[in-house]
Amino acid sequence: MYAPGHPTNYSEPYQRPADHRVLRVAGASLAWVVAIVAVVAGVGWLYLLRGTGALAAGPKLAGALPLEELAGRGAQPLLRMAVAWIPAGFAMGAALALGTRLRPAWVAVSTALLSFLILGSTTTASEAVSRNELFTQHLRSSLTRAGLWAAVAFAVIGSLLAVAALGRGARGGRAGAASARGARGSSAA
Repeated sequence: MYAPGHPTNYSEPYQRPADHRVLRVAGASLAWVVAIVAVVAGVGWLYLLRGTGALAAGPKLAGALPLEELAGRGAQPLLRMAVAWIPAGFAMGAALALGTRLRPAWVAVSTALLSFLILGSTTTASEAVSRNELFTQHLRSSLTRAGLWAAVAFAVIGSLLAVAALGRGARGGRAGAASARGARGSSAA
């Protein structure tokens, strides 16, 4: 009746072409690369804002710029942190939401983990190098830096804003898709 592998041959399960999987993996890989670049861009944006002296409102958070700690300029004001890290988190969230099949909660968790791993390791490494000590000797002290935790929190807020702006629903799909199906179903009845 139908040739084997034909999409209308219902006796066999339909299998997507291998190209589809390759594109999905490539898209997800690109999303993670963009997310990593967004963290680096957040640090760069914070350095740029520090250089202008703009947005110096709120309490100064220690450890915001770990490479500046030795010079005593590592603490940054809360508003400056928010302006640097919310857009970085937005970029991370948008990349992960569009490029992967992660649900919104997992986009936020992934943003938090990625931000923490990159920023935490650079904070620890810069403290260790500045004191000529081992990396492991500074793991605990870097966790006490308010700037690290504020950056992670603002990045997560940005990622949640991205998920909301993209209209991702509870299942990770478009929010309007379920309501559109419901509208079609009720009009057909």
